[in-house]
Amino acid sequence: MIGYVDQGISAVTTGTAEFLPDSTFTIEGTVTFPGEPVDTVSVAGTYQQAGDRVTLTTVDGSGTWQLTEQAATVTLTLLGTSPPTRIILARPAP
Repeated sequence: MIGYVDQGISAVTTGTAEFLPDSTFTIEGTVTFPGEPVDTVSVAGTYQQAGDRVTLTTVDGSGTWQLTEQAATVTLTLLGTSPPTRIILARPAP
C-alpha cells in the first residue's frame, strides 16, 4: 500500500494489501494524516470484481470501488464519495 486519500487529504502509508484467488482480501499497515498520530489499519473481507469495479465487503459493510491500472500501480477509488477516497497499491515485482 503506497497511498491513501480521504476527503481530499493524502496520508503517508505503509503496509500490504493481498487479494487472493478465493475472493478474500487483507489490508495491513498504517495510515498517518498530516498533524495526526499514526493509525493502524487491519481490514479483511471478501471481494468481487466485475470489469473495472471491485466490491469490498467487511464486517462493517461493503463499498464499490473503481479499479484503475497503470504500469506500476493499481488505484481503487470509492464510488459515491466526493472528494473521492482512494487506495493506491504498488504492483508486486514479477
